[in-house]
Amino acid sequence: MSTRLTSHESVPVARRGSEKQLRMHSGELPEGGMRRVDLQGRLVALARVEGQVFAFADTCSHERASLSQGYLDGYTVECPLHGALFDVRDGRALSLPATAGVETFQVREERGELLLEAAVRPSKESIDE
Repeated sequence: MSTRLTSHESVPVARRGSEKQLRMHSGELPEGGMRRVDLQGRLVALARVEGQVFAFADTCSHERASLSQGYLDGYTVECPLHGALFDVRDGRALSLPATAGVETFQVREERGELLLEAAVRPSKESIDE
């Protein structure tokens, strides 16, 4: 089943030691849902699939479109502009027109909160042209 995001909003950034992170209540991201958040000026999409939460750059690597406004089908998000597919687990581009993946972010769930770390993980290798 595909889900289209309907709400975009910023969530406050909290400090934990020397690293910054985003905190939000787990219930704000339902199963099969996506949400865009602002992490230190960087737009990040969150998706919950099979009880796990994944975080990835919200901007499609092919064109400047918001992935969180696309469609989520299992572990695959489809860009709403040209239909490029990305794996939410590692950011890999799975189909043309995108040939490069998107960055992913560390996210964990503790005590009813989602904690999104500011550290970026580079995208995995993607499809060849």
